[in-house]
Amino acid sequence: MIRSAERAKSMGIKTIMVSNGSFSDNALKRILPLIDAFNIDMKGDAVFYRDICHGQLKPVLKAIDEIQKSGKHIEVTTMLIEGTHTEKNIRLLGNELKDRNIQVWHLSRFYPQYKMINKNPTSELFLHRMIDIANESAIPYIYPGNSVLKADTRCSECGKVLRERPGEPIDGGICKYCGHRIYGLW
Repeated sequence: MIRSAERAKSMGIKTIMVSNGSFSDNALKRILPLIDAFNIDMKGDAVFYRDICHGQLKPVLKAIDEIQKSGKHIEVTTMLIEGTHTEKNIRLLGNELKDRNIQVWHLSRFYPQYKMINKNPTSELFLHRMIDIANESAIPYIYPGNSVLKADTRCSECGKVLRERPGEPIDGGICKYCGHRIYGLW
């Protein structure tokens, strides 16, 4: 996982892009060689994109596919809006991401801003429930964001806690208990 720009630089990572994932084919092709690691916001399902974002999910999924195929480091973030996102949405998104072999999925609490000040902040309880549902997808590293919930890194093979958050990087990206390789840039 990439946790800080300082840490990334020490590992030789020069460029990290956080994006909504809505690239044209040409733009993504041109930018892929220039970026070392990506965090793509996947905001919701197709209905969410149509009704809330006035956009489409398809280009985001296509970008995730292309980045994944390129071998670049990729993590996905979904900001959960209580009353908008549902258990069904999270199951659907989890399946989409698992099908694309995504290893890291951040589910973050929403706080009202800008054009969405009419919404309430997402509760810790709702986030916790959605994390439990997301775990059904078998994506190995699912983390809460904007939250007080624990975000420890566990080995996806033996299940032991390798790193409490915040904490030190995992030495060599290898589980010290079973030797399993841990996805991420350590």
